[in-house]
Amino acid sequence: MYGTPSTASCICLACAWRPATPHEPDPPSRRDPRRRDLADIFELQDEITEAVTIAVAPAIADAELRRAMRKPPGSLDAWAAHQRGLWHLGKYSVEDNGLAEKLFRQAVDLDPAFAGGYRGLAYAQIQAAVGGFHTGGLPKAQSSAKALARRAIALDGADAEARTFLGEVLLYRGDREGALAEVERALAMTPNLAGAHGWRGAALIFSGLSKEGRGRPDEH
Repeated sequence: MYGTPSTASCICLACAWRPATPHEPDPPSRRDPRRRDLADIFELQDEITEAVTIAVAPAIADAELRRAMRKPPGSLDAWAAHQRGLWHLGKYSVEDNGLAEKLFRQAVDLDPAFAGGYRGLAYAQIQAAVGGFHTGGLPKAQSSAKALARRAIALDGADAEARTFLGEVLLYRGDREGALAEVERALAMTPNLAGAHGWRGAALIFSGLSKEGRGRPDEH
């Protein structure tokens, strides 16, 4: 979100900012949010970038998934295998979960340094255990998923989804402090990650902080 602003951002900022004059001493409570002091210009740039990201991220993710689904199975790279795995994972069935695990393992084999493969495999293992798709047992799946999530984070420390999932697994295993720490790290990286907000709330509630865990309806 930082760096040299794009032309579009500069245009937006130029339109949004107008310096106050001695003839318009509006109090802060009545000040138009589009009129910002020069000191706030970079904060406004970040707000614009964040708003655009929230708006376009789902569409980009959907386009990537559709592109991966159009590829012939024999020509998948690690990213495409991962995307296909996510598609099957979302079907929530025995057959699809098995295909998802297979595709995530393929992603790991194709690129052992790709964090998404390990994260996806961790998701699939927990979903299989919770959904009763295999008889390996939840404790075993939790242990394996925790190791996979930690591997994903080791490869990409900025993977907020992996940190969120690790927090989820830690909460399952009774480590409320560890879970809260991980989802807080995830939110520091990606403040709009809905799953991280949800698991943060769960960790707070299970820690006896139900009011903080529920939050306010307009908080996020």
